[in-house]
Amino acid sequence: MSPKEIGVMIRKLRKGEKVACPECNKGVILPVGDHKITHGFYCDKCGFKINID
Repeated sequence: MSPKEIGVMIRKLRKGEKVACPECNKGVILPVGDHKITHGFYCDKCGFKINID
């Protein structure tokens, strides 16, 4: 993924929108807690994780 695509994905996740997993393309990326303030997101199928620090 390009940096621009990652930025778009992060903005969608912060808004609470569903985003397809870039790793497995089958799962959906979900927040750990409140999508507005969390630092972690994960895929519900493969376990792919995104940590924003």
